Amino acid sequence: MNLALWAAKTGLDAQNTRMTVTSNNLANVATNGFKKDRAVFEDLMYQNYKQVGSSTSTDTRSPSGLQLGTGVRTVATAKNYTQGNTEVTNNSLDLAIEGQGFFQIQLPDGTTAYTRDGAFQKNEQGELVTSSGYRVQPGINLPPNATAVAIGNDGTVTAQIAGQSAPVQVGTIQLANFVNPSGLQARGENLLVESASSGPAQPGTPGLNGLGSVQRLTMESYADRPTWSPAPFNEIAFESRNVFHHLLLPFAPKIESTKFLGIKLRGFRNRSSQATFIERHPRQHTHVHLLRQRKQILFRTLIENVVNHLHCVD
Repeated sequence: MNLALWAAKTGLDAQNTRMTVTSNNLANVATNGFKKDRAVFEDLMYQNYKQVGSSTSTDTRSPSGLQLGTGVRTVATAKNYTQGNTEVTNNSLDLAIEGQGFFQIQLPDGTTAYTRDGAFQKNEQGELVTSSGYRVQPGINLPPNATAVAIGNDGTVTAQIAGQSAPVQVGTIQLANFVNPSGLQARGENLLVESASSGPAQPGTPGLNGLGSVQRLTMESYADRPTWSPAPFNEIAFESRNVFHHLLLPFAPKIESTKFLGIKLRGFRNRSSQATFIERHPRQHTHVHLLRQRKQILFRTLIENVVNHLHCVD
């Protein structure tokens, strides 16, 4: 096979993997405690046509050789455990970890899984469980006659019992950490399991020995997920500009128009650009909010076209 075509083929495969990883990151932008992945690549073997440092004469050597690479391959995907944004939910059982660590969850087979998703609920027995019904470890039972539940930064769970003046401690939430969190194996349902690469779990009290603290009434969201504000379209963060330009733009001709009020598809570059636009178009500045809404609709339409196209390819 032609070496150039083979190298190009491996590059396409690698970029397809990269877009798959990026698409999964985008799909989970609203998933509690989700940590984005990144694809890791390495170059393949080289064909050595001329050895580096080979003699060119009796007294001279070649300062460089002639090596032709054979392409690239994907070797790993690694999660980025950057601290995510926290969103106030005012739900007494919603928790976020500020810092390192994972909540411990008991699976139906008795093994322990780990998660950053603190959207907890209570089951019919008053046990603290995940959205899938898996019990939090160590187990915590909330009294049926509890009128209020409070969880401290150190994981202490207290309940206010009807007819009692002082709250009662009903358990303690512990966190676990790992030497190599990137070595945890993702299994879906916002859960991770221990592997040989992660090392054994190191449980402890929140706020001690390098573990993060527990924040109540809040949830940890996607690390790169922006907090909504009436900002220009381009300030809604995308996981990758390459995905936007190379994956979405080819579908733009299918839309009636890719421009609104003379502004290109990518939107304003920054707030100064927005101010310049308003200054130059004083009669249109009242429609800027409508412009943002229309661009969001355009983006959703582009996404739908991409998904439909991928279904056709499959």
